[in-house]
Amino acid sequence: MVTQVSDEYLLKLWRDPTFNGSYRGARTFQILLKTDLNIDVPLQRLYKVLGQDQIFLIHQRSIKKFERRHYVVHNYGELVQMDIAVMYEDPKSKDRYFLLLVDVFSSKVFTEPLKSRDINDVLRAFQTILSNFKSTIYEVQADQESAFLSKKFQNYCKEKKIIFRPKFGKNKAAIGKSYFYFNIRSFNLLQPCSYLARQFFSPHSRPFWH
Repeated sequence: MVTQVSDEYLLKLWRDPTFNGSYRGARTFQILLKTDLNIDVPLQRLYKVLGQDQIFLIHQRSIKKFERRHYVVHNYGELVQMDIAVMYEDPKSKDRYFLLLVDVFSSKVFTEPLKSRDINDVLRAFQTILSNFKSTIYEVQADQESAFLSKKFQNYCKEKKIIFRPKFGKNKAAIGKSYFYFNIRSFNLLQPCSYLARQFFSPHSRPFWH
């Protein structure tokens, strides 16, 4: 049984389509290394090695758990939650983040790419989503992102007669946060293929979860 193999060799095997264990989970990959190649590698090391690959990370389940609460809503746009996600860098694109907004009543999700977390970029993305929402938004909940707490964003919400409530700790916007972790994987999965990512997420912020 071979035990001394380099991290680079393990990654190469995992990415090799001719190997039965390629692009599998760490446990399956470990078993096939033993049965097919007589290589014995601790599972903990495999997680560390495979964690260097973006595709492997994208498909991992989120271990963060948020307290779930019941929301009593009766109409589309009565309550929406939003967050900002970080995407993997693509040298062909200047976009580094995206704004995510979910309607709690319908579970429809809207996204818009961002070049930065600056208030001007965030407000532009928020305005674009509002223009495609096709309904009045009454209340927005989000975490304490500096752009959301800025006077410029607050004044815009007042102008549009939107109630804004910052959420934190156990009061976190749970539904928005759960969709955040689903979409950060979806967006980052498509991001390496720039054309598909742009068709899927922009320029119209089309809802894709319902």
